[in-house]
Amino acid sequence: MSEALVDLMNGRQRYYLDAMGIQVWALREGEPQRDKVQGERAKESVEQTSPDLEPSSNPVPVNIATLDWAALQQRVQGCTLCPELAASHCRTVFGRGNRDVDWLVIGETPSGSAHDESSEPFSEQALRLLNAMFAAIGLRREHAYLTTALKCLPPGNREPAAEEITACADYLQRQIELLQPRIILAAGHSAAQSVLSTDVPFETLRGKVHRLKSGVPVVVTCSLEALLRSMQDKRKAWTDLCLAHATLLAVNEPKV
Repeated sequence: MSEALVDLMNGRQRYYLDAMGIQVWALREGEPQRDKVQGERAKESVEQTSPDLEPSSNPVPVNIATLDWAALQQRVQGCTLCPELAASHCRTVFGRGNRDVDWLVIGETPSGSAHDESSEPFSEQALRLLNAMFAAIGLRREHAYLTTALKCLPPGNREPAAEEITACADYLQRQIELLQPRIILAAGHSAAQSVLSTDVPFETLRGKVHRLKSGVPVVVTCSLEALLRSMQDKRKAWTDLCLAHATLLAVNEPKV
């Protein structure tokens, strides 16, 4: 663990680490990182589920790279690229959080029921875990925008098909372009494949910093839902989170 991260550990943060099952053998007292001045950045766009936008039944071809945020959100809501998903869902999940932040956390598929108006990028349990992980490095979940590689929940909560992830990839890439995050945490193999446009095995992608063509760093970690079932994966995810945080700290001129 780097000195910068060790210095962030205070009593409360160690509590969160203990709750995650992560042992910290030695820590030095240090000043906790001050919250970045982001609570007053006025774009509190909480799009947890796509709002009541009027979807088109069969959207005409369009250059996704030209869409602004509202148009992109409406395009996702009316998407019919995957017939099975389009026929089975009532709502899509576009994302959640303040758009003017450094962190972008990308999961694999929305949680909950496809017909549930409260569908979110992550389940409540996964969000609590993410809260604990962020608190352990001196941040809050509000420092991240949350979204998923697949914008619809597959029927029966099945694993997303490769072609479904590919169909949503342009939407995700446009979200990244519009958000301009300083660090991306890709949580899960499907999320990593979509962000990095690769079919490289998951464990090969972990433990290193990838960069998009735009230069944005990407760190791959385990699915948050998987972390709820595996103590070993929690330790891996803590290592990944530390790598992502250290990478962000090394970036000059953070957002203010």
